[in-house]
Amino acid sequence: MNKPVIWAIGLLAGIAGGLMALAGFAAGALAIVLLFAAPMVIYIAALGWGPFAGFLAAAVATAVSGYDASLTAVVATGTLLFFPAAWGGHLANLAQPATGGQGLIWFPLSAILVRLMLALAAGFVATGWVAGYSGDEIADLLAATMRELASRNPGLQTDDLPQVERSARLYASLLPLIMPALWLILHVLVFHGAAAITRQSKRLARPADDIAATAGLPVGALALPLGGLAGMMMLASPLYEVATVVAGIGIAGFGLVGLAELHRASRGRPGRGLLLFASYLMLVLFSFPLAVFAVWGAARVLRGRSGPPPLPPVARRG
Repeated sequence: MNKPVIWAIGLLAGIAGGLMALAGFAAGALAIVLLFAAPMVIYIAALGWGPFAGFLAAAVATAVSGYDASLTAVVATGTLLFFPAAWGGHLANLAQPATGGQGLIWFPLSAILVRLMLALAAGFVATGWVAGYSGDEIADLLAATMRELASRNPGLQTDDLPQVERSARLYASLLPLIMPALWLILHVLVFHGAAAITRQSKRLARPADDIAATAGLPVGALALPLGGLAGMMMLASPLYEVATVVAGIGIAGFGLVGLAELHRASRGRPGRGLLLFASYLMLVLFSFPLAVFAVWGAARVLRGRSGPPPLPPVARRG
């Protein structure tokens, strides 16, 4: 492929991604959609033009998004948005010849997902360390906010204020669990959308995967949610927050596998559309169903319906 074209794609994709992230930071709550969508152009660059374009785009996007920003913002955009997208797009292009030389065997979805989970977990830990994240400080901030709201509510009894404090500290303790889980799900959705766009433009060599049938995780990935939950019960801050991040990422990863199993198991059944709509609606409105899907996903993995084992990256596109 023409190297100037690859350079141009990487630079343009990086500038676009960085500007989307800047807009998401600065333009208010509604523009948060731009922040979540910013990795899409990095995924497209990596999927369609190879790893050099993807990682160049990630570096440029991180630099652009860091314009007049703190070190924490630079680390966050790099480790949570752009470089995981470049790596994920690169992994999706890895393949090796099939036995007998007939066709290619592509790097399995299970291997891509677990690596994306590990990358995002490391990104959250790095961002929290650079930012000096403190669970106690977040709890105090939430408690102060809730007390302020309570003081404006004449119907709230003063006896309820201790409950307000307890609720604030509970929310603060769960924040490192919920945010990484949400972040992984959003990354996977953006990844999927970027692959569809790149394939439609004839730039993606990898054929469309049957995600419902082949998505999975290696059995060893169960160490993430189980180890994280164990750490939450036994460790103190800041190791508690690290364990919570790992648990959130693990639960979300297996929850995605559980959703894939729902799609597979409901194929050809009457009322499938209504079942899927109700399931996704419950996930949007409440967080607990994700844990249910995570258990289902873990059961699928333990049954062995997790696709072929990871392949060595002996061949790559671009």
